[in-house]
Amino acid sequence: MVASASSVKDPGSYEAANTLDNVIIYNLNEGFYHSKHEENPWLQLDFNHTPMTVVSLSIMMRFDCCFDWFNRIGIYVGNEPAVQGQISRNQVCAYYEGPPRTKAVIGLECENPISGQYLVIQRVQLYESKLMINEVEVCGFEGVWQKHLKDIVPYYLFHFQCL
Repeated sequence: MVASASSVKDPGSYEAANTLDNVIIYNLNEGFYHSKHEENPWLQLDFNHTPMTVVSLSIMMRFDCCFDWFNRIGIYVGNEPAVQGQISRNQVCAYYEGPPRTKAVIGLECENPISGQYLVIQRVQLYESKLMINEVEVCGFEGVWQKHLKDIVPYYLFHFQCL
């Protein structure tokens, strides 16, 4: 999985790749993702040209401050890459109104499994804003979910994994 973003506040310190390094940062002067102040900032996870069926995800926020910045978060899954300043055109997996009251790990589930090459976490605003994320974990399975199978074979019988 590869992470990219609409912007990076300070290259070298707040990169998108920090959300996938499996390192939980408590001293948050660096080591997490932080966008610039912009319209509809996003973090995009690319499943390396292999479609993944997303079932759920966990987003770990920064621990020291700024909880009120984590609101109006759209989670999108599909085959269209994110575009600067635009709301993702992919299918909505989940929406988090927020904000959380304290430091938090936000667990979200797709209403139905959604397949695609990209997962986009986007702050959906009518004005400029920031996006800050410590870590992301995506749970699902490789391949494309066949909707007609849902009544025959539960999706948890596929090779389920969290990345």
